[in-house]
Amino acid sequence: EAKNIALMANAIYYASGENLFLSHPWFKQRLAYDAFAAYPSPFGGSNSPISGLPVAVEQVQVGDPKRARSSSNNLLRPLGLMLSRQFPATEETAIWNWVFRQPELDSMRGDYDAFADLLYYFPPPPLVKPTKLSHFDPSLGVIYLRSDWDGPDATHIAFWAGPYLSGHFHFNQGGFTLFKRRDLAPLTGNMDEGANVQYSHKTVASNGILIGNPTEILSGTCDQNGN
Repeated sequence: EAKNIALMANAIYYASGENLFLSHPWFKQRLAYDAFAAYPSPFGGSNSPISGLPVAVEQVQVGDPKRARSSSNNLLRPLGLMLSRQFPATEETAIWNWVFRQPELDSMRGDYDAFADLLYYFPPPPLVKPTKLSHFDPSLGVIYLRSDWDGPDATHIAFWAGPYLSGHFHFNQGGFTLFKRRDLAPLTGNMDEGANVQYSHKTVASNGILIGNPTEILSGTCDQNGN
């Protein structure tokens, strides 16, 4: 959804000259959001336990938990290249560059990314280590914190308590994750069919607090959209 919104704004900008990127702070803030949502340790590469996987940024997934290589992950670089061209001299772009334009990450993730390199590419910028260590997104109620930007040994914490917006959001408000070179308190589950969907949409898949009601009877299941 985020990429589609940016694509529409981009098409209108080049077709008519109207700059919708300046119409709402979401566009610029999305750069900082994606950078802070990234775990300090990239996924894949020579240190991966699974051979043959290219290195990629891995993020906390507050909604549908699609870790590592996924449709959500593959869209991060095209979206960021598009937005950073609109906000070149901002703190948000500098933070995004520090995460996504490191030499080992600044390349296509696959054929689906080729258009981004053609349409939005610009030479690698100077990388400046960020000074901010936290980011709050008021629309989603998400807070990201990290101990530093020095390398994979940084501690990363995410916490969320916001509105339930759609079926892609789960019943896990008040949940959190803790990462220190590996998952210490992860958001679990995946979006495969069947029982996995039933598990991943529920509070038990997160680190939220469950308060049991002995008279409550749980019945029925939810579909892939959480309904």
